[in-house]
Amino acid sequence: MFNSKILCAAIPDLMATVMGDVAASMKVPADKNAVYDNMMEEVALAVRMADVDFAAIAAYEAVNGKGYDLLPIAYYSSLSAGEMLTKEEYEAQIDQLVELAKKISGVLNKSLSGDNKAFTDSVAAHIVENVKNGGQDAAATLDAQTVAGVISGIDSTALEGDADKLLPQLTDKEKFETDVVTVDIIANAIRETVRAAVADESKAKETASTLASVVSDFAGAVSNATDAEGNLDMTKLDFTKIGDAITTLQNSPLKGVGTCVLDMVAAADAGGMLGNVMQAVKDGYEKGEDVGGTIGSAGALINLGNAMGGENDQEAMVNSLTDLIKNLNEFTISLLPTIFSEETVTSMGIPTEYATATYKVFETLLTELMKLKDAADYDSEVNAILELYNLATSGTDNFTEENLKNLFGYANKSDAIYNTLVGISTSDPFGMKIEDPAARQELANAIAEVYGDTAKTAKDQSIARALATMLGVDKELKLG
Repeated sequence: MFNSKILCAAIPDLMATVMGDVAASMKVPADKNAVYDNMMEEVALAVRMADVDFAAIAAYEAVNGKGYDLLPIAYYSSLSAGEMLTKEEYEAQIDQLVELAKKISGVLNKSLSGDNKAFTDSVAAHIVENVKNGGQDAAATLDAQTVAGVISGIDSTALEGDADKLLPQLTDKEKFETDVVTVDIIANAIRETVRAAVADESKAKETASTLASVVSDFAGAVSNATDAEGNLDMTKLDFTKIGDAITTLQNSPLKGVGTCVLDMVAAADAGGMLGNVMQAVKDGYEKGEDVGGTIGSAGALINLGNAMGGENDQEAMVNSLTDLIKNLNEFTISLLPTIFSEETVTSMGIPTEYATATYKVFETLLTELMKLKDAADYDSEVNAILELYNLATSGTDNFTEENLKNLFGYANKSDAIYNTLVGISTSDPFGMKIEDPAARQELANAIAEVYGDTAKTAKDQSIARALATMLGVDKELKLG
């Protein structure tokens, strides 16, 4: 095609069509109308899936003089004392309503152009109140059209933020404005970028080679994750191929295509962990940072979270951690708070009360591992992370002497793990609370026993004390 002026002129439209089709297969919304429809349906789905007993709330408030006469009196009189919510149960249900309102506000704010949280918070509160007044049946059957109707009935004077400007966008699809990336936007951006690139005949061969490489990598990445029905599984997306495609584009006349690819991946993730990090990756991409490793790391974390939070697949964990470590670079480390957030930690099955501590431990460990990026053998590092993960998720209940020996051995073999343990040795990071004095002493004795089988060097002593601190039994530890 590049050898023919007529065919060359068709390349921009061809690329726009091809990449637009790929974006559509990744469930990127077609246009702003699709974003609007998806927004309304997502709000309706959030209500239908909410763990809220609207009927029980109505019954409690009617009996306790809250003024919500939502159901026939006969319904209330049919409730036995055991079926009526207690005050604590009622407050728990109200907390669920608050969480539902936050979720709805997030959906609206994500879809509307700009950050309009004050406005979307107030709209969400009105939606939840309307559903609450409608009762259980109204909540169970809520659909996108009904949501749009509820919003249309809200008086702008009752809303926060720039309601006069924003409310019409929610009530009239034609006035709706969004920052969400769509197939139309991606196709048009690719068309213009490719048109500018092919106009330079002196770089025709280079442009042709770049396009061929990128299409091959990206199509392969998507096809591996797409089933026979065309459904995309983000956990099967080949992030290495995507990283390769982005790296190829970064220093070429087709750099703008890379931005579109990042937008596509973010849109396909629909606000998940990868979607949240794409803006930072795009900024680094524009500045010439090595973003290929970051994309690989983010993909590895998605797979790691799936393995840990799902079926606890040990082999998948090892593979994902290995990919994560191999993809580490300075730019990735700088984005750890974004890529590897506390929310990511909890999605891996780690209890909320340990999330902050676990994040700090893993952040320290990954930073240390960065220093060993070119090491030939990562087995010890991977196994140590799994040991720390098992400790964080199960506490000390299932933590055996064998686990202690393993961690001791890993710390002796790996500077990264040793530095991580020593780095957290001044605090009890996991907040382990072992109330039984005998159990605390038994665990401390186990550490001392493992230490006793070592050469008892200063390093061995540091490891023993760090392990005791990590497990919250440092005061009971006696090394002799």
